[in-house]
Amino acid sequence: DPRVNFGPYRVPAGHLFAMGDNRDNSSDSRYWGPVPLELVQGEAMVIHWSWEPDANAPVISLAEWGSIPASA
Repeated sequence: DPRVNFGPYRVPAGHLFAMGDNRDNSSDSRYWGPVPLELVQGEAMVIHWSWEPDANAPVISLAEWGSIPASA
């Protein structure tokens, strides 16, 4: 089961590794493999909890959390 036992994994050049927001219940690159860059449209608006700090990446402030709807 890729959700439990996955990695390490080398992403090929020209591809992305996509992770779902619900790690335990997401059909993402762990199942479908790397995503070719030519299939990607647009760009990420927010990088949340990245392993590497990036001064240019937008961050959700505490004030903005109230605008994100909670699940029912």
